[in-house]
Amino acid sequence: LYSNDSLFKLKYINKNIKNLSSSIALASSDEFRILASFVGKNKVNTYQHGSDYGLLKYNLLYDFEKSYSNFLGWKNKKSFNLFFNKIKNSKENKLEIYKKKIKKRKKITFFSSVYYHNILRYEAHLINFESNFEKIKNVSDLYNNLDEPIKKNFIIRNQQHDYGWNYKEIFLKNSKRNKNVKFSNSKTSFDAMNNTKIFITDHISTSFYEAIQLNIPILVICDIEKYLFINKVKKGFLLLKKKNIIFNDYKSCSKYLNEYYKVIHKIWFSKETQN
Repeated sequence: LYSNDSLFKLKYINKNIKNLSSSIALASSDEFRILASFVGKNKVNTYQHGSDYGLLKYNLLYDFEKSYSNFLGWKNKKSFNLFFNKIKNSKENKLEIYKKKIKKRKKITFFSSVYYHNILRYEAHLINFESNFEKIKNVSDLYNNLDEPIKKNFIIRNQQHDYGWNYKEIFLKNSKRNKNVKFSNSKTSFDAMNNTKIFITDHISTSFYEAIQLNIPILVICDIEKYLFINKVKKGFLLLKKKNIIFNDYKSCSKYLNEYYKVIHKIWFSKETQN
């Protein structure tokens, strides 16, 4: 354990440290990075904690961690493969039961996101914006364009990191009948997705892949061309776009949701979508 006040003592204590690990990125904490520099690469372990590793043409975060620590990713790790296979087998064995559960559910969970002027994930995607106001207003428009019965089931999961933006205040200011809007403060993605009929997001992140593993109907609003995915991954996302899972704009998504909300479980679990 360390603090800024004790950094000058690090050169005296690093001999007693056999292994240094952290659940956050090496580049995300000045204190951890400084301590790691004293200890040395061979004693520092970092772990994959996000979705972009191995999917992007450029990822300085990934390169940085591999260069200055023993980086442990999910890929080819037996424990993770066993975990995901367990989920897959469970879903396949009980798929018909699961379909009925999704059909009965009503909740639409929207995972909000904000952009930041300082590039946090480095080459995660191209960013060209002046303010998050327009981005949040677009989500308000998505909500405003929903049919009234569907609005009642719309829940926004609050941003875990707001970067100084009052998302809720801006959203409510631009939303009609905002007294009915619900917000979730769930600490984990799994809790937020619990009993969800449809998962919606405007950014491809870890939660998107978690929703896929849970096999929840998914709708994404984003421009795939702005992400720096490797060609193989980009082709997969463009295929999702053809299947009306990814939309370029909020209006198209709300229109689709109004039309197919009641039968989205049939579309999602069809052979065409699942394959």
